[in-house]
Amino acid sequence: MTQLSLENIKWNVRKIANYRIEVLVRNSTWHAQYYLLTVKNNVVVDSTSRCIVAPLENGKCQVNPYNADDYMVSGIFEKADSEIKSNDIQWIKIEYDPSYGFPKYISFYVPSVMDSDWLWAVTSFEEL
Repeated sequence: MTQLSLENIKWNVRKIANYRIEVLVRNSTWHAQYYLLTVKNNVVVDSTSRCIVAPLENGKCQVNPYNADDYMVSGIFEKADSEIKSNDIQWIKIEYDPSYGFPKYISFYVPSVMDSDWLWAVTSFEEL
């Protein structure tokens, strides 16, 4: 059993269906965006997003369209699973929330490739 599987079991055992989560997604130095979701009965009932001005955005950023379900805990587990199964696993780093088990931090970084890095980071989580 993989660590991801064990952490997924830890999450599922808690049976948390109502929560608020904020996820930061940074795509190298080109764009960063926060997603704040409210989930009730495992369905997104509210979501907002805001961007952070990146160096190459000339002082303005635009919130990109998004699928809120991607940033639910289940979506974050899917992202981690997809990255673990990729050919780039040696460049992937995943850290898990010690209490809840979900991937709290997923990042990709190849030191020899400029601007190849990205990350997904859970910046806040609250049971409702």
